[in-house]
This record gives sequence, C-alpha cells and structure tokens, in this order.
Amino acid sequence: MKRYLYVALAMMLAMSCHPDPMLEVSVTEMAFAIEGSEATATVTSNYPWTASFSDDWYTVSPSSGEKGTTVLTVRASANRTYGVRSSTITISSEGLNSVISIAQDCDKLISLSLDGGEEKASVPYRGGTVTVHVSSNVNYQVTPADSWVHQVESKGLEESTVYLYVDPNEKTETRETTVTFEDFSTDTDAILHISQDARRYSYTLIHTLSAFNLPAFTGEDMSGTVSWGDGMSAAYAAGMQHTYQTGEEHTVTAEFKGPVDIALDSLTGIKSISLPGM
Repeated sequence: MKRYLYVALAMMLAMSCHPDPMLEVSVTEMAFAIEGSEATATVTSNYPWTASFSDDWYTVSPSSGEKGTTVLTVRASANRTYGVRSSTITISSEGLNSVISIAQDCDKLISLSLDGGEEKASVPYRGGTVTVHVSSNVNYQVTPADSWVHQVESKGLEESTVYLYVDPNEKTETRETTVTFEDFSTDTDAILHISQDARRYSYTLIHTLSAFNLPAFTGEDMSGTVSWGDGMSAAYAAGMQHTYQTGEEHTVTAEFKGPVDIALDSLTGIKSISLPGM
C-alpha cells in the first residue's frame, strides 16, 4: 500500500514540474501603412517560444523569448511595389502554434502610354482609333470630356488596352480634349490628352498651261501647301499664279484647311480635276 502511495506522489510531483504548455498571442492580424509602420503583440507562454517568418519586407523583434510575457514588435518597410503585400508570422512553443496574419497596402496607380511613346494622341481630321495602354492596380472608369470621343470594345485583346474612337472633325480648326481614367473609390486618376487636326481639303488638277492661276477659294483661316507639278511648291495664298518653263502637262496638287467654296475662271487647258476632300 505504501508503495502505491509513493508512486502517486511521484506522478503528482512530475506533473507539477512539467505543466501543460500554454501559448497566448494578443492579436491575430496586423495592418501596416504604405510608407511603413510598426505594430506590437503580446506573447504569453509558460515555455520558451520562437517566431518564424519568410519575408524580408518586415522585421520581428525579438524572434524568440522565454516563458512569461513578452512584447513582440513588427516593423514594416515602405511599400514601393504597387501591389498589396501579405505574410504570416508563426509563434511556436512546445507543439502549440499561433499565427499572426500581416498585410500592407500599396500606392494606387493609373499609368497611360501610347504607341510610339507620344505624350498626346494626335488624330487626323477623318477620325480614327486611339490605342491606350493602361497600367493600373485599381478598377478604373474611362470618361471622355467631349462627346466626339468614345470608348470602343477591346476586340478581345488584353484587358490593359483601351480603344478610343475619335469622330471625324468637320470643322476647319484643330480641336483638343481629354479622357480621364479614374478610380472613384481611391481618388486615383490619369488624364489622356487628345489633339485632332482640322478638316483638310485637297484637290488634284492636271493642265497644259504655261501660266496657271490657282482657283479662287473662299473660307476662314485658310492655310495649306500647293505643289505645282514641276518640283516647286509654296504655302497657300489667295490669288496665286505659277509660270512654267515648258507647256507640257503638269499635275497641281493642293491640301489645305478652311475653304468652303471653289471657283474656276476658265476650264481652258485643264484636262481633269479631282476634289476628294471637298
């Protein structure tokens, strides 16, 4: 009987020397500022503990501790990656584990680029499609400032490409507008500038005259270039005349903006006229 009593006392003494492990961590999540910050947690254990982690954008101090209560400090560096960062820290002691999930937000960005590296999209007066390459870590909206620019379908290409169609410019003056790419939830935006040429008119005239009088055009702010067909050219001006060294056939071409009416004094010596832009 005494022998059993001694065994029971020995077992109780052993249990009192080796209590069941206990591990408590005061937080399960930590969030860090974009520019970098620190957060703390309290680790309470009745045995030594260790902290394990695998990323290098934050530090953990101390990374281990003895039994009792210890303040754990986590310091995160600034996030310059344009991507949210996340990781975990595992506190372990005598087979027990407690996990702290950590996260850090990032700067919001909408960046625009055009084919060829231009800063502004230049569109001919006839209209056309502008291809905009977008780098973004937010959900953005495309908002043209004027109704003559429209977003069109991406034709199944990558989501980071936006297509804008610009209507023909029926006016005789250059026009400009902007298109805003913006995320309203984060006040992040980028602005694309678009410039479109004024409508340009052109004509081709074939003649056999030794002295040629340019037809009379009427309109506002008329400008352009006239090629006389003999290797000579000049900026457009009202009442222009050109003299040829020979009376052979010559092709006069002109492209300019601004005219609304054209008048020919005579068709003598003129073989053909083409007015594709009128």
